[in-house]
Amino acid sequence: MLIPSVVSGVSAGLGGFALRKHWRLSSVQASAIVALVAGLSLPYVHGEGTYLAAVCTCASYAAMSSEETIGRPSQMAIVSGLSGLIMYIAQNCLVGVGGRLGSCAALAVLAFAGWQFAVRVFQSRWGSLRPEHSAK
Repeated sequence: MLIPSVVSGVSAGLGGFALRKHWRLSSVQASAIVALVAGLSLPYVHGEGTYLAAVCTCASYAAMSSEETIGRPSQMAIVSGLSGLIMYIAQNCLVGVGGRLGSCAALAVLAFAGWQFAVRVFQSRWGSLRPEHSAK
C-alpha cells in the first residue's frame, strides 16, 4: 500500500494545488472538492479505497499551504507525496483520534519547510555545491 498511498497523495495534492491556483478557488473549497471526489469514488474502485480517500484528504490539507511555503507544482508533489508516506507509516497510529489527517499533513509541510530552510542556511554559509565555472 506504500506506492498507492504516495501516488494518491501526489494526485490529490496536485489536484488541490491546481484548483487553488488555476481555478482560483479558496483553499477550503479546493480541499473540500478533492476530499469529496476521493471519498465518493475511491471506495468503489479500489479494495483499500477508504484508506486511500483518507490519504487524499490528508494531501488536500497540505495543499492548503500558502504560496510562500509551497509555490510550485513540484514542491506540492513532494509535500503531498510525503503526506502519503507519513499516512502509510502512521496508518495504525492514533486510529479513531480526531486530527490525525491534519497532523500528518502538517508534519509533511513542516518537514518540507524545514528542509528548505536548511538548504538556504547551508547555501548562505558554505555557498552552492555547484563548482564555479570561470570564463577565461
